[in-house]
This record gives sequence, C-alpha cells and structure tokens, in this order.
Amino acid sequence: MKAKVKKKTTKLIKKKIKEESEKHLFFGYHKVPPNYPPTSSQYSSSQFQYVHLGNPPYFDGTDYPKWGYDMKMHFYGLHPSIWEVVVVSVTSPKNGIPTAEQAQDYFRNAQAIRVITGSLCAQEFNKVRSVEIAKVIWDTLKEVHEGTDQVREGKMDLIHGELEHFMILEEEIVTQIFDRLMLLVSDIRTLRRRIGMITRRDPSFKTKTPNQLLEEVQGQEQKLQEEISRSSSCWSRMGF
Repeated sequence: MKAKVKKKTTKLIKKKIKEESEKHLFFGYHKVPPNYPPTSSQYSSSQFQYVHLGNPPYFDGTDYPKWGYDMKMHFYGLHPSIWEVVVVSVTSPKNGIPTAEQAQDYFRNAQAIRVITGSLCAQEFNKVRSVEIAKVIWDTLKEVHEGTDQVREGKMDLIHGELEHFMILEEEIVTQIFDRLMLLVSDIRTLRRRIGMITRRDPSFKTKTPNQLLEEVQGQEQKLQEEISRSSSCWSRMGF
C-alpha cells in the first residue's frame, strides 16, 4: 500500500512540474516570437468581450510574487495589449509627433500606469512617483522586491541547494511533502530570468535574426529542463 502511495505521489509531482514548465506562452514569456510586431497591432478590441474585473489587487509591500502574478492576470483580463505595454514598453515619437500606433500605445501605457499606481499603498507609490512609463514602474517594483539579476541568481542557488538536500520530515504526510516541494519549484519559476524579458532588454534585439533568437530560447529551455531534472532527482534519491 505504501509503495502505491509513493508511486502515485511521484507521478503527481512530475506532472505538476511539467505543467509549470509549459505555462501559456504569453503568460510566462518562456519564448519570444522571432519578429515581434508593434504593440498596438496584435489585438483587435472586437476579439474580446469586456468583463468588469473590479479593483486591481492591492499591494502593501508584502508578498510581491503573489501581487505580481495577480496583477499580470488583471492586466491580461482587461486587455492583452495593456499587459504587453507593461512588458514591452512604448517607443518615443520622432520629433515629438506620435504616429497613430504610438498614440494607441501611449493610451494603453496611461491605462496601465493608472491601474498600477491605483493598487499601491503610499509607501510603494513613493518609489515610482512621477514615472510615466508603465514598464519602468513595473521593473522598478520588481527590482526593489526581488533584487537584481545577481540577487535572483543567488536566491536560485539557495533553492537548488534546498532541492538537492530535500528530505522527508518525521511523521510528515504525503500532502505536506508535496506542498513543500512544489513551493520550491514555484520559487524557481518565479525567480528564473525569462528569456523574453532578457532578450527584449538587449539593445541588439531588433537586429538579431530569427535563428539567433531561437538559439537563445533553446538555451533557456535547456536550463529549465535541468531545473526540472534536479527536482525529480531529489525524489529518486529518497526512493520515490
């Protein structure tokens, strides 16, 4: 009976880890389309039926990962192009005169800023006061609460260490074991530097060929598979 429980638990954990690694392309930004089109041209308002989402999730400075995730879903629920403006940003108009597409992007940018600032407590708002680019506001809050890339890499190393030395505690039941392990996997996914964000920050992004972008995506996917393998191996060592 105990062997069957262990086998079922292992299967469930591997399935959950696989699901985490195959999140929706747009939600997770695990991959980047080779030729990223202008922000305002991807979506037609007629494709989406408006649903009132209520107030955005409130952020008092605690539990940033949950707030960040809830905000991403809130933006996407309002309209995909609003979330895209937060991630991709907007381009400055030449000679101060925006094109029709740029004007639409700045309209979405203003909507995104209003949603973000309206969700912040006074202390958090002061960190981004007077900033008029939604992506800058978003990235600033992310860096304040998650640290720089180097800090996140350090946290990742610590989590990998916890995975490698993961042990079942005395009198711990299967669901508790599963919850502890999936918390570590979730932390890895939250901290991982996503290829879409890194690539678009690269000044040479627009000049890269599709093959070059594909190589970067494949490299990131390989790192993800290594993370999943580490998670699975810790269970193998415990006899699961």
